[in-house]
Amino acid sequence: MKRKKYLHILLLLGILLAIFYCNLYFQKGILFEDSFLKLSKGINGYEYSGTAYGEHIQIIAKEDKKSSNTTAITYSIGDWYYKTYTVNVLKSSAVNTDINIYENNNLLFEGTYKRNSGFLLWDKKGEPVWDITTTFNNQSPFNAAYNVSKSEIVTTAFKNNIMIRGNGALLVLAIFIILYLAIDIKWPRLIFMWRHSLSVNNPEPSDFYLAAQRMSWYVGSLITLCILIASLFVH
Repeated sequence: MKRKKYLHILLLLGILLAIFYCNLYFQKGILFEDSFLKLSKGINGYEYSGTAYGEHIQIIAKEDKKSSNTTAITYSIGDWYYKTYTVNVLKSSAVNTDINIYENNNLLFEGTYKRNSGFLLWDKKGEPVWDITTTFNNQSPFNAAYNVSKSEIVTTAFKNNIMIRGNGALLVLAIFIILYLAIDIKWPRLIFMWRHSLSVNNPEPSDFYLAAQRMSWYVGSLITLCILIASLFVH
């Protein structure tokens, strides 16, 4: 009777953990400097918040109420970086959009945003623009010379970089291991029989095999837990 009660408690705990995990996995946001920032919709528009390299990050993207072709994006990084950029749409098609980017009232970029191109931004001369921040050995890109990339500003303005937190490939791998373990625990001799029944009549697993099998359940469960956690942080 007590064992059944414990099983019910474990089942309830598992359901609660699964709900909590799914809420995290399907949480929407953006990647900023290799870190996930959570999306929240407020009166100020789209807000993204989180941390990157130990710095608190807040990004607010707000469309101009008077003109839907203008979006202001404010980046706040720690207590040392606070800048507002404005993206103006001049002409738009299904694939390409002519834009201007301003920092305060200063023109920062004038050209075309190409959604399906290897280079997202092209200047008015038709030349591709490369301004993605690169880091080495996981060092922080935040320094006195740091500026948010123009590509980051534009994709945030158009909301084209919104994604879910979870990594699909790692989740599929974790589910595969869970299914394998569930089958092996429910029918502990099934896989053994599949492997040996064609070559041996009435095969019986050794004590060492059974002990190793039980150990693999614990190891496999630990590996699965690590993969599930990693799926929330590896993008």
